[in-house]
Amino acid sequence: MLNKEKDIKIMIEIESYMYDGANWQAQCVLAYLRCMGIAKVEDLTWDKENRRSEGKLKVGRCENCREQGYVFTIIYGVKQLAHFWVYEHRNSDNLCVVEFEGFFLNTPTINNIPMKDKYDTTKDFSCGDIVNCGNWIIERIEYYLNREKSMTIKKNEGEE
Repeated sequence: MLNKEKDIKIMIEIESYMYDGANWQAQCVLAYLRCMGIAKVEDLTWDKENRRSEGKLKVGRCENCREQGYVFTIIYGVKQLAHFWVYEHRNSDNLCVVEFEGFFLNTPTINNIPMKDKYDTTKDFSCGDIVNCGNWIIERIEYYLNREKSMTIKKNEGEE
């Protein structure tokens, strides 16, 4: 016998589905990096001997009143190499990235990000330019990982 109450699937409006307060452009960059960024990090940090990746890409929410987005952090071993705050600029609708370094126990807040104001960005992209933004962040991740790996090799060889 069919129980109609158990077979009903509740649907919600799409604009509130998985909504965490971040802007749609930042959410798109998150989705892009979830696939392409993780694959690049794993490719660059794969330890064949131990059969695991030495790198991680982490994410946390960050906001500055109307600018809502995410901070992506690249980690190699236990070291935080760089952070990228991604948000939509509310005056221009541009997709903005602020790149910075530092160690944080939790997701960096707007007070931790070294910038004068919301116009002080590292890189801007046109509204909707998700793939180019994601690819730029991946290129920067690759830079930081390669830099850290070369420094580790030099330390292991006894170079300064």
